[in-house]
Amino acid sequence: MAPALSVVVTTAGVDDHGTLVALATAAEEDIARQRGGTLLVASVEEASTRLRDRLDAPDHGVLLGRIEGEAVGYAVVGERRLRDGTRLGSLDELYVAPPARGVGLGAALLAAARGWCRERGCVGLDAVALPGDRETKNFFESHGLTARLITVHTRLAPPDEAAADPGPGS
Repeated sequence: MAPALSVVVTTAGVDDHGTLVALATAAEEDIARQRGGTLLVASVEEASTRLRDRLDAPDHGVLLGRIEGEAVGYAVVGERRLRDGTRLGSLDELYVAPPARGVGLGAALLAAARGWCRERGCVGLDAVALPGDRETKNFFESHGLTARLITVHTRLAPPDEAAADPGPGS
């Protein structure tokens, strides 16, 4: 039996910005290849700016995951206030590099995000999975997250472009 790998999650700091940007860029490349991914990537700020802002934001937490000391995953979690003042957590980003998957880092990042939300009194934690991304959906479901909202979309293109439209996310 192989020895257990050292899986560690810490709160990221400004010194981790470059590492986080590299991981976020890899995540965006993975996402862009999936159905709906291109539009999702285009709807968020550029990684460097986004992560710098989140590192400084009191309503967000940025987590860095390491296996055997090497940074191979990250998560960004935030909170928002509902109309009645209730706090709801949002797992805005969660990524583990493909070679590092399957050893518990994703679960550790999710657990740390849940802890971050609990510390702030959030009543729940939302996360997003793209349509057809069974791996992500199965991961979330295996950790107790269930669908509560489905976003639907139609592309609005001029008539001459509609015939060539390959579908959502292109």
